[in-house]
Amino acid sequence: MLIETPQALTTLCDAIRADGVCSFDTEFVFERTYRARLGLVQLASPGGHAGAVDPLAVDDLTPVWDLLLDESVLTVVHAGEMDWKILYDNVGRLPSKIFDSQIASSFLGMGAQPGYGKLIAHYLGTELDKSQSYTDWLRRPLSEKQISYALNDVVPLLELFTKLRELLIAKGRLEWAEEEFAASLDESRYRDPEPRECYQKVKRASSLSPRQLSALREAAAWREEEALRRDLRPGFIIKDEALIAAVRQNPKNVGGLKRVRGISGEAERWGAGLVEAIQKGYAQPQDSWPRWAKGAPPDDGEDAAVGLMQVVMQDVAAKHEVPPEVVANRATLRALYRASSEELEDPDNPAFRGWRGQVLGRHLHELLEGKSAIGLDPKTRRPRLYPAK
Repeated sequence: MLIETPQALTTLCDAIRADGVCSFDTEFVFERTYRARLGLVQLASPGGHAGAVDPLAVDDLTPVWDLLLDESVLTVVHAGEMDWKILYDNVGRLPSKIFDSQIASSFLGMGAQPGYGKLIAHYLGTELDKSQSYTDWLRRPLSEKQISYALNDVVPLLELFTKLRELLIAKGRLEWAEEEFAASLDESRYRDPEPRECYQKVKRASSLSPRQLSALREAAAWREEEALRRDLRPGFIIKDEALIAAVRQNPKNVGGLKRVRGISGEAERWGAGLVEAIQKGYAQPQDSWPRWAKGAPPDDGEDAAVGLMQVVMQDVAAKHEVPPEVVANRATLRALYRASSEELEDPDNPAFRGWRGQVLGRHLHELLEGKSAIGLDPKTRRPRLYPAK
């Protein structure tokens, strides 16, 4: 059912709230714009209530946002990061109770980022129609087939949720998954970037001198603010390569900027702002110049030690049927190697908290403290930990 009036939207949200569980998905267009342009919001509940809300017809989606933020309602999603970004952009808050089927299934041997269709086929034995995958969700009218396709993202999700939850409970993994659900709602992941920190993500920024970095910091901040003002992705204002080139050439006026390779003819319109930003950066006093944090180089034993830690991590991941990348990445292991004894004893160390602490942290701690060693099991020829002699 397509929801096109405020009254119908309120009725649907009230009915779903009474059921206490809401599956949620969005359809959007996000190719050139700074923010995703919302084309449809899909909601469903176990009581059989379901609807595709048309945000082009109902411009006030407050009932939807209030439903998702209601602490009495569990919101079910699949790979909800983009959906949470849309919610956060609209109201600056995130739900407190969620279930993400992609995260949940990663604790059930389905890999790190299994697709929705794969999970529906595996657990429910149903093949989803993918014919509408490339729909322009901002074009109207929507066909019945498009609406049906969109609702298939939330209606079967409720049955999938029930199945996954039962399996997580049976394997003793529900608390593990809930930890990751909570981590996925860290608001810092959804806030707009600070403009003057955007230079750190510009490709090849680390090749610049500190003074050039100062200019890039101002130039990247100008680009981010201009992108937000014009609702364009920053790369459509000026690409990273051209931004780096402009900073290196240090143009004093728009004429000089237009000689930079990759600067479009639009420079006449917006170039003065970029030139001003570059000049501002070059004029900053030396004690304010940013410096690229390269980190300490590895010592002679670091790579070998991190390799051993990776063996332990992969062995733990295999035993518990959890993807290695979900357990820990190489950067985390390297940080542990460089940690002091006091930091290793810190109970707030992420590697030693929650389910990771249970399955991995203790083993890594013993390895780093010399209390265990790695050898090959003579029967399986797999690496395993042994007490250190």
